[in-house]
Amino acid sequence: MHEEDQNEHEPIEMKLDRIARDVAYLAERQRRIEELVTEMGPVARLAMGAATEELATLEQKGWFRFGRAAVKVADKVVGGADEAALEAFVANVGQLVETTRVLTQPAMLDLFADAGAVVQNREQLEPVTAFGAMRSMSEPEVQRGLAVMFELLRHLGRAADTLKNRPAGARGVPGTVSSGRYARRVRTEAPAPAVPPRVAAAPEVPAGAVCKPTSPGPVATNVDGVGFTADGFLADPGQWTPALRDRMASEAGIELSDAHRALIDFARKDWQDTGSSPNIRRLSTGSGVSTRDIYGLFKKAPGKTVARLAGIPKPAGCI
Repeated sequence: MHEEDQNEHEPIEMKLDRIARDVAYLAERQRRIEELVTEMGPVARLAMGAATEELATLEQKGWFRFGRAAVKVADKVVGGADEAALEAFVANVGQLVETTRVLTQPAMLDLFADAGAVVQNREQLEPVTAFGAMRSMSEPEVQRGLAVMFELLRHLGRAADTLKNRPAGARGVPGTVSSGRYARRVRTEAPAPAVPPRVAAAPEVPAGAVCKPTSPGPVATNVDGVGFTADGFLADPGQWTPALRDRMASEAGIELSDAHRALIDFARKDWQDTGSSPNIRRLSTGSGVSTRDIYGLFKKAPGKTVARLAGIPKPAGCI
């Protein structure tokens, strides 16, 4: 006999019991769902509040504005570039990433920061005469800097010639090898030495010193028994005293603070240890004071001013 036939002949009491069990089961399911909703409600509200707060923070920081601007830039790049240009971009992504990594090294960032500080304070720099420029040319650091600059100029000239002579629509730079870390031009002639040969015979510069060893100049004037050179530096660093430092600072219109004195004391000790008067870069790296803060303490010619107040010779080739 089929189940339907059995249910038709099932006593009414059994049918009611079965219906009651089904109703109880549904009621239990409903109760559990309500308990889950009750328990998860506060959690959901907390999560929504945290997400809303985080989104508001990102909006205040400008992430969404940046994202919209980035989308516009990408849209212009994609819309204005043909398939060949996009393929070239994809092919050179690795080199672009490597170049970015090199440019963001701490040494490179320090170089950019120093260059920016010098440009920002350009009006405070003392003019360099032709004689001063010729004298600076004898310094190993200046010679190495010129070697780097000339090598960069050579690469820029070659790149300009290559771009000028490249056929329209051609990609890549003829005459280069791009399989290494950087694309480099193939050259058959011997490369120019990065440092002129005479630098090898130059006197060794103490570790950490930027300028060559300096020595006091001849006495040009005498004030209260203390000799000074023609440019205002102590002729005999042994005559230096803290009282003399304070008097020279007062005459120069500088109100010394603990930060001023710490930098002056560092310069004097560094000269005693190395035989070289530290320049701006050495003052910054050795004392831990940033170049910007040094210019903030000593507004005009900080390298010379610190040396003068420290009773040490003028830094050679320094501003």
